[in-house]
Amino acid sequence: MESEENIRLNLASNIKRYRIINRLSQEELAERIDISANFLSSIEIGKKWVSPHTLAKLSNALNIPSFELFKPQNAISPDALRHTDEIFQSIKDAINTLQAMYHEQSEKSLKAEEIIIKGSEPESRKQ
Repeated sequence: MESEENIRLNLASNIKRYRIINRLSQEELAERIDISANFLSSIEIGKKWVSPHTLAKLSNALNIPSFELFKPQNAISPDALRHTDEIFQSIKDAINTLQAMYHEQSEKSLKAEEIIIKGSEPESRKQ
């Protein structure tokens, strides 16, 4: 027979696992299901329990049947997922920085091309 603690920890680790699989931050998932990120964090570490209403919202947002959230996952423990949110956010930040740098570099390249094109026009066209 399973203890309440084991069921709660299974639920906690599965919510976090499926959230990561869906590439959602805690803030994004919390917003989708209309709860606070702090409450979701407490659920994911097994400190808080969910209502049936919140469970239904979670399973819908994560695109899985609710019973999947209670399945034991021997390969993944809450400790194994400890810093995943921070890593995920760092990756998103790095991607945003690279996109901004690419956009800035593209604008500089276009301006350089314009200067080169204007500079290479025949004298009769410059006037």
